[in-house]
Amino acid sequence: MGAVNRAAVAYCQERPLEVPIRYLQEYGTERIRAAVLVDHAIDLGDPDRFPSRFISMQVEREEWTPAFVDAIHRRPQSDEYLDRVARAALSMPTNAAAIMIANIILMGPTDLGPALESVDRPVLFVASSQAWAVEAADYVRQRWPEVRVEVLEHTSHALFVDDPEGFNRVLETFVARLPAS
Repeated sequence: MGAVNRAAVAYCQERPLEVPIRYLQEYGTERIRAAVLVDHAIDLGDPDRFPSRFISMQVEREEWTPAFVDAIHRRPQSDEYLDRVARAALSMPTNAAAIMIANIILMGPTDLGPALESVDRPVLFVASSQAWAVEAADYVRQRWPEVRVEVLEHTSHALFVDDPEGFNRVLETFVARLPAS
């Protein structure tokens, strides 16, 4: 594994919620043509809503995980699919899953705006139609008009599952419009 890949793995383990933008800020954009952010919180604001999730995810993980998996989908999914995703999520060690949630709590309010401003490549921000994601999309539109923003209607956090055709269309259109390398 090369030095950049080792750094990426270490960075992802240290701050998984900030990886897409902060990684580009820290390591540069020379080797990429564009960045795509999917249902990403730009400013977490007040993280007080996360401690109960953090505790439930650890103490009641067997019950919490299937409910969480179901909640991130707006369109009905088969029981087989939801069970498969929940089992895959449960295969991640509890401590690793807890760290992903703990980072939100321990980091406190996080504004990734300065890092986003440092990205000198085209950026696509694809958001679900959940209220918090639409607010994030509006915030990105106002603060960074050069960022292409798309909200996929009638989707939840797993928007690429709720509307795979719409997600693929948005992504394909974005890629097709990228400047030649």
